[in-house]
Amino acid sequence: MATFCQLQKWMIVGNHYKISKFLGQGSMGAVYQAQDVNFEGYNRLVAIKLLPKELRQEEGREQYFKREFLTSQELVHQNICCTYEFGEDTNLLTYYLVMEFVSGKTLREHIRQKSYFNVVDALPVIEQIAKGIDYAHGRGIVHLDMKPDNIMVSDRKEAKIMDFGLSRVININMTHVSIRDFEGTPLYMSPEQINPNVARKRVNYLTDCWALGVIVYEMLAGYPPFDGRMGITPLMQSIMHAEPEKPPIPNNAWEAILKQLSKNPKDRFVNCTQFYQALAGLPIVQVEPPKNPEITEEIIVDTSFGDVIF
Repeated sequence: MATFCQLQKWMIVGNHYKISKFLGQGSMGAVYQAQDVNFEGYNRLVAIKLLPKELRQEEGREQYFKREFLTSQELVHQNICCTYEFGEDTNLLTYYLVMEFVSGKTLREHIRQKSYFNVVDALPVIEQIAKGIDYAHGRGIVHLDMKPDNIMVSDRKEAKIMDFGLSRVININMTHVSIRDFEGTPLYMSPEQINPNVARKRVNYLTDCWALGVIVYEMLAGYPPFDGRMGITPLMQSIMHAEPEKPPIPNNAWEAILKQLSKNPKDRFVNCTQFYQALAGLPIVQVEPPKNPEITEEIIVDTSFGDVIF
């Protein structure tokens, strides 16, 4: 178990971030609310993520933080959480990532509280998530770890996508993503991500589209479409071969979810906005898929289930 920096109120990180309170923690760091005391004469509220001390020495962990910062710098959109700074605090012996502070709850918390158990309530949030994902894809960036924990819903009902640490950039000279094992959270991984029999898995933006299908199913049903309680191997088999059971939702929404959860990526909606349109019963606007091909890179293994509901 990683030991996270236990910071007290009013401690200073990076010379000018004054800790206000602890917000939570995940596998990659503890998150605090802080005040940026040097921001143009007033104390701007920020969220600051700290890498655990022992993870600092693990290969790839610093790169995770750096990648999240650099990727987010390319994405300026109302439905994507802004990042402001990546740095190292030599006094605390840790790396830190400074992000926009969003007053609200994660989508995971809303699912626990059954906030979106009908399509009408869920649609505004789904539309915003779809816009954020499509914006990233349009700039050649695949998130690769879309899940309710990585989506904030503000007090003003604004959805914000977070945590681009696993993301990959697609460019015209690359051909595919090579995934050595697993990267992401298994419950939300697509068949092409999770298949252990494919030596070089071909993954592109459609893997994020699959993940949104899983998220929407969970929002409406209260539980994920594939059961992970029996362990990773049965879960993998379900994702690759089984069809999810229909929850009590309207038929048009169910048909849209089934299409988005197609085992063959080519059978899914071209983008996430089309998925939203189908859920909302709107005309599907035909668009060209992103012009970027698939991508190739050896990447970090992460087989944790994360904080999930079964």
